[in-house]
Amino acid sequence: MNCISYQEQIALWIEGDLPADQSALLEAHSRTCETCRSFTAEMKESQAQLRKLKDGTDNAFVYQKIRSNVLAQISPVPPKRSIPWFWRVIVIATVMAGVALGSAWFYTRLPIHGPEQSLTENKKKSPAPKKAPIHTKIPAPRKIEKERV
Repeated sequence: MNCISYQEQIALWIEGDLPADQSALLEAHSRTCETCRSFTAEMKESQAQLRKLKDGTDNAFVYQKIRSNVLAQISPVPPKRSIPWFWRVIVIATVMAGVALGSAWFYTRLPIHGPEQSLTENKKKSPAPKKAPIHTKIPAPRKIEKERV
């Protein structure tokens, strides 16, 4: 983590709202980082000033409301789905229809064999295809004589 990440957690750490594992990481970092130590001192001072303002029940309610809003804002937000559910349904239905149509097309192209005939027997019994002649003679054109009248 970098200092910016730690500075976001320092206010929670000062108030005791940071989980223990993250508190240990923050304390270890603040021992070695002068920037974070000075930021922690400034935050402690500002928190002390806020506590001085808290002298009535109305202020306690406002303070608690602000604290709960801050905690709600920094809590992890579940990731949003990138594709809406109806598009997923459409894609799945299209794929299933494609598989069904492809299977039906493939099935209609299969050769039909009776139960007594196997595929190898059918190949052995089938006659070889006749070859077309390569050269054929084309008859010469006939001369047509014109009738004289």
